[in-house]
Amino acid sequence: MLRLFLFGAPHIELDGHAVPLRRSKALALLAYLAMAPQPQEREVLLALIWPEFDTADARNNLRRELSLLKAALNADVLVADRSQVARNAQVALWLDVAMFQEQIALRRQHGHPPGEACALCVNALTTATRLYTDDFMAGFSLPDSPAFDEWQFYQREALRQHLVEALQTLVAWHEQREEYSVAVQFALRQLALDPLYEPAQRELMRLYTWAGQPAAALRQYEQCVRVLQEELGVGPEAATTDLFEAIRSKRFPTHGAPSAVRDSSSSGVQPLRPAASLRPQTRYVASGEVHIAYQVIGEGPLDIMIVGGFVSHLEQMWEEPGVVQFLQRLSATTRIILFDKRGVGLSDRVGHSPTLEDTMDDLLAVMHATGARRPVLFGVSEGGPNGILFAATYPERLASLILYGTAARFTRAPDYPWALTGEPRAAAVAPEH
Repeated sequence: MLRLFLFGAPHIELDGHAVPLRRSKALALLAYLAMAPQPQEREVLLALIWPEFDTADARNNLRRELSLLKAALNADVLVADRSQVARNAQVALWLDVAMFQEQIALRRQHGHPPGEACALCVNALTTATRLYTDDFMAGFSLPDSPAFDEWQFYQREALRQHLVEALQTLVAWHEQREEYSVAVQFALRQLALDPLYEPAQRELMRLYTWAGQPAAALRQYEQCVRVLQEELGVGPEAATTDLFEAIRSKRFPTHGAPSAVRDSSSSGVQPLRPAASLRPQTRYVASGEVHIAYQVIGEGPLDIMIVGGFVSHLEQMWEEPGVVQFLQRLSATTRIILFDKRGVGLSDRVGHSPTLEDTMDDLLAVMHATGARRPVLFGVSEGGPNGILFAATYPERLASLILYGTAARFTRAPDYPWALTGEPRAAAVAPEH
């Protein structure tokens, strides 16, 4: 039986024995095609793995690696014709990532709402977490093949997100059944993926307390404070400190905990809260000499940072029912970060129109203040160009970019003839008399 392990340092086993494969590009080729759902064009593989070679040399390298793999694995694991290369369906290949994805898919096939699962799903998700021994191809890289490294990066991030969702579901499942010690183990693993994510820190503190380990909960708070200070130079959120004080003063309930502390359904998903309780505290962070107002709502595994249009106000928007309903729905499963750009809303006035670079600086400041390491950036209207510039400048800082009701630019130029010209644009934004 041929087995390919891509969680952690990639390695191969044949009939229970390790197969040494010292050529990194042969291993990269095998991993890429094992993960591919269909045959791949030769030209795609050449550009992916041998971008520094001309076509003739790259083709020779591909043939050599295919021959090496056949000899090392004693089978035609990969098959090729004049135009394509594919995994050989006639050769049995066990792949840990494929098994992980099958277990994750089972819950999706059952159609459960976020956070909810049945016993069959819990067994599958538990198996999935055991398969995920480390990040996808951890420690592996092709320094002269940036396209392959980029593919590897996106595979790793997608698989990590599936793991986070699985761990959250397992924490909620065992918590609801008052199996707190089991829930703690999954919560610890969830926190290890992102120690700066304070909602996960608070979840672990609550679980320790319910499991009869309040001292461990207090130590967890101290560890949280230390990590935030060392990594970001900031203190914990008020909610984290309040929870610490409640546990230390023995005001935090230790029995019947989920129903006493959380208004949650049996699914583990928090119901929609009234707008008054949803409205968060407005905080400020310095961006150069300017103070930027921001708010954070929700405690999901994914951060979404919304970059609004040229007019916003963090307090006034809570008077708009449509906005409140949107934020209620979104915050049920994600953490939302909102902010007013400099010069508008509750942020400092600056006396001039902020540039895209100014807003990019403000974005970075708010990301640091909230501990958002790789959020989804959601650019709305004028926030679109801000998001585009940020994604182009700091692609490693974002999980993804969403653009809504926006354009790359809003004034006409030789390379952008669709936008309004100066006078019509001025008339469109001029105040009515």
